[in-house]
Amino acid sequence: MDALEVVHTDGPFGGAAPHLAHTDAAVRARLRPLLARGVVPVVPGFLGAWHKEHGQPPVLVTLGRGGSDLTATLLGRGLEASRVTLWKDVPGLLTADPRVVPDARVIPQLHVREAAELAYYGAKVLHSRALIPVQGKPIPVYVRPFAEPSAPGTEISSQQSSDRHPVKALSAVSGQALVTVAGRGLLGVPGVAARTFATLSAHGMSVSLITQASSEQSICFTVPEREAKAAKEHLDRAFHDEIARRDVDGIQVESGMTTIAVVGLGMAGMPGIAARVFSALASQEINVVAIAQGSSELNISLVVASAQAAQAQKRIHSAFRLSRLA
Repeated sequence: MDALEVVHTDGPFGGAAPHLAHTDAAVRARLRPLLARGVVPVVPGFLGAWHKEHGQPPVLVTLGRGGSDLTATLLGRGLEASRVTLWKDVPGLLTADPRVVPDARVIPQLHVREAAELAYYGAKVLHSRALIPVQGKPIPVYVRPFAEPSAPGTEISSQQSSDRHPVKALSAVSGQALVTVAGRGLLGVPGVAARTFATLSAHGMSVSLITQASSEQSICFTVPEREAKAAKEHLDRAFHDEIARRDVDGIQVESGMTTIAVVGLGMAGMPGIAARVFSALASQEINVVAIAQGSSELNISLVVASAQAAQAQKRIHSAFRLSRLA
């Protein structure tokens, strides 16, 4: 089956987003009759159609990173499937990167929000985009190893497991730089954050972590190291007048950083999670450069020097006994 017949997108080539309603209708119209006749349709992943102009033939586009998994969940959604299985060369989603934490274990079950957080913060097994079609749908997604088809792998669904393990897993993004906009002259001045992130957005830069003092006197965020120099140059220009008046001390960049995400829905409402994280790191004299935590307490994100990142992950993994998760 040509993917252009069933996967509809908004374009453009290289990172197209699927149009869910149009794709649902096409999947039902094209695939259900085949299934009713006992035919197994095979649809290539990663591809879709973009109807650039009304009445014109569709343009072939690609869905970008995670596009094959995204195709699978789109088809599962349109068919209202009982499950979607993603076959991988790993046993499932793990509690940590086994190359860093040798006693990492397969996670039997994850809530879809937990899986999306892990994917966003560096778990390369799955891209968070692939889970968008099944959010709010009773369709579990299984990540299983093709080398061992009988292995259960990891179930990703709307089910929330018990609170015995409030933290489910760790994920890390290395090669980060911490950028700081700070100055006493910014105290109480509105719009500093808006100007900062509007400047980055205008140049196509995205940040993975933000931490800010309540007064906006100091704003810190992380960007990939390869973008740090350009980010500083753009912000230097944006705050040129404030830097000249000494309202802003300058744009500071610290390279060689790693962002570590501690993820688990069970952390919400459970006291002492952050304390256990910091105690585990303090025992090894690991310094936390920045921290961010959402109100939902789905994750705690830490920035540490990359030289200490492996040890930090091992200590946190051990502190929450994640090797016993299975």
